[in-house]
Amino acid sequence: MPAPTARPPSPAKVRAAWAEVYATTPYRRLPWFSAEASPAVRGAVEDGLWPKGGAILDVGCGAGTNLLYLAQHGFAAHGIDFAPDAVRVARERAARAGATIEAREGDVLRLPYPRARFDGALDIGCFHALPIDRRPQYREELSRVLRPGAPFLLVWAARESRRGIGPPHRPSVGEVADALEPRFQFDAVRFVPALGTWRLEVYVGRLRRRTKPWPRAR
Repeated sequence: MPAPTARPPSPAKVRAAWAEVYATTPYRRLPWFSAEASPAVRGAVEDGLWPKGGAILDVGCGAGTNLLYLAQHGFAAHGIDFAPDAVRVARERAARAGATIEAREGDVLRLPYPRARFDGALDIGCFHALPIDRRPQYREELSRVLRPGAPFLLVWAARESRRGIGPPHRPSVGEVADALEPRFQFDAVRFVPALGTWRLEVYVGRLRRRTKPWPRAR
């Protein structure tokens, strides 16, 4: 699959919608908010998925709970989110906790970071909300800012989920592989029947940025 040659931004109406969510609803009342780090993130840290002290990017960081957890466990925690109020809240929570993070407003399809900036990344619920035709651009942008071999933790709503909450399109493992495999190698994928605050059926994937081009089919 050829890499996109342009970096068009996410649609303005999508950016505005996410900004309005955080501007009009207290973050603690948002259905996806949790005061505790995602079990998937805690497990990744406990298992040593990311290099200790490394610079880790949280894609779609929201109110910053996972950023705080990473910072408190010795990582250089970076986050990016569409919503200015989400970024503001993440910074305020970090200041109250005495934690050092870097959270900034930005577009996951036009990441404002240089090539190979990060030692790892996580995405807890951003990828599955993207339009299907923008997922290859997400892949290219994320792989651009990760160092070769950098681990990537991805959690997405499973197609098997029948609950009313969550994104309207819930990609299968095959769809996620089709979108990401040209730049990422899958180390493990597991189904979790009830994860986090939503108790939503999800897949938890552990990937890493490829160090060599994706081999052609044989």
